[in-house]
Amino acid sequence: MPLQTTRTYEWNRRLGEIVTALLDRGVRLDALIEHDSVPWEALPGRTTLRPDGECALTEQPSVMPLSYTIRALKPF
Repeated sequence: MPLQTTRTYEWNRRLGEIVTALLDRGVRLDALIEHDSVPWEALPGRTTLRPDGECALTEQPSVMPLSYTIRALKPF
């Protein structure tokens, strides 16, 4: 089924801003994992599609993270 709504909203935030905002609100960070790929062609012409469907930098794929996962819990 084709997508009905394709409008997206995105904000660039530094990782430090995000982690600090979570900590300021009393959230406990359990994990912060950096990934060298994303599930879309974020930088056209500079990424290569991997067999797993993820896109990574063509040159020096481990030079910087392209995405990350944060796992956190707010205690009761």
